[in-house]
Amino acid sequence: MAFVRSMGVDPWTGVETTFIQEDDSEFHIETSQRTDAVLGSARRMRDASDGKSHDMYLVATVPLTLLHQWSIECGHPPFTKEFSEYVARKKINNSEFNKFRVWGGHV
Repeated sequence: MAFVRSMGVDPWTGVETTFIQEDDSEFHIETSQRTDAVLGSARRMRDASDGKSHDMYLVATVPLTLLHQWSIECGHPPFTKEFSEYVARKKINNSEFNKFRVWGGHV
């Protein structure tokens, strides 16, 4: 039987951390994030404008836990050139993540 203990929720980000102990020798930390606020913000910005501000575009708003997962998948830290190229090429243009999009163009 597993022992599960919530380690708390960050009120600013909605990130919840949970400690799970499977047996005497194995445990893991699970991180999840409530994304309602991020999705709502993206929807409001998408409805209010085209995402363009002068010569720049706000393409998407992405939850921190998803950025972390993507950095693990691509093998590069967040906000590096390699990570940005991976996210633009593989994730942001993917229809699976279109609810995070603010600007509707192709990246």
